Amino acid sequence: GRVARFDASEVVDASVGTAGIASVSFPSTPREIHGIVLQSDGKSVLHMSADNLAAVARLTSDGRMDTNFASSGYVVNSAFEVAPFYTMGNAIVLQADTKIVVAAQFRTGSANGEFVAIRYWP
Repeated sequence: GRVARFDASEVVDASVGTAGIASVSFPSTPREIHGIVLQSDGKSVLHMSADNLAAVARLTSDGRMDTNFASSGYVVNSAFEVAPFYTMGNAIVLQADTKIVVAAQFRTGSANGEFVAIRYWP
């Protein structure tokens, strides 16, 4: 996946990634980015789904994968691996203590979806 950051004038911030575009390295292909939040230190936290699993990645302020986050820069929540399944993210927020909270819908088979809140410690 790729992410661009814009400045207040709606111009691509060239200090991020390559020419303003950061690449998100991931073992599986991110299907959708559901939300992005910017931490006070300039790091970006992305919530996405990858192969039907909820995933969170963090980029440094210059657009590199932040290896201080889950040692690889990303984490895939595999707690809901029940076939057939999917976890679809709906929102991402940062708590005042910098913990990351993701709201998602979890569904198995044809059953109605359930609400899931996932909290990550950065």
